[in-house]
Amino acid sequence: MGAEPPERVERLRRSARMRRLAACSVRYLAVGAIAILAVAGLRAAVAPAEPTPSPTPASTADPAAESYALRLARAYLSYDAARPGARERELAGLLPEDLAPDGGFVPRRGSRDVLWAEVAESAPLGGGERSVVVAAMTDVAPEPLHLALRLRRTSAGALQLLDYPAIVGAPAVARGRLPERAELEDPAVAEVARRVVANYLASEPANLRADLLPGASVSLPAIELRVREVLELAWAGAPERSPVAVTVEAVGADGAAYTLSYRLGIEPRRGRPLVSFIETVPTDSTRRDR
Repeated sequence: MGAEPPERVERLRRSARMRRLAACSVRYLAVGAIAILAVAGLRAAVAPAEPTPSPTPASTADPAAESYALRLARAYLSYDAARPGARERELAGLLPEDLAPDGGFVPRRGSRDVLWAEVAESAPLGGGERSVVVAAMTDVAPEPLHLALRLRRTSAGALQLLDYPAIVGAPAVARGRLPERAELEDPAVAEVARRVVANYLASEPANLRADLLPGASVSLPAIELRVREVLELAWAGAPERSPVAVTVEAVGADGAAYTLSYRLGIEPRRGRPLVSFIETVPTDSTRRDR
């Protein structure tokens, strides 16, 4: 492998220096903030307390950040070594000026295309920062690559990559036993749960509405299935206070068999149970870009 071009090495060094200077600035600002807070604390000690409103919980989801991460991962991982300028043009509007225009990745030969990309993990880190891990399947690897991106929003609300990407492993998956669930013993609730899931999978909206709470919004699946057997009826959490978990075996018109699990919200109305929502339990990998 040849030596790096001097101008690229200098750019990388300058980028690192800028980040060190930024870190020092943050420390100085922190010292100043502590001094201000100390004065404010003394003032608060002698001033009467004022009631403060309860904070509104912040949403942990950020669809815009995930969309940006998907675009960046696609542009970063795709390349044609014979046309490096094309890749840098794709990255130009996605990278901060302090980082190298190639994102720190220099392909030497060949080409690579991203077949699909999806968000494998997205979590706030505190201080306005967020970590998004993108899983991307390429045409040259048997398994997806996982790219971790550290993002933040600027004071103007724009998204910004905070550092070079990191190639990481897939998020850990637990393979232990599932938690025990309390059996559903109420015959009326059990009958409604069976009927609702059967009508839901069979795409029978008229029959389904008879067991739904007024105003409940349900989106039917794209394929029709017939429930062959109800495998489990249980409380998903605390009995009588949590959704009902329904696991069924269903078959399609082509004979394919599915084992499916649903959560039903149950609310009593005029002496009979009605369903307020129908939902599956999704994983974190719900956003995909093809």
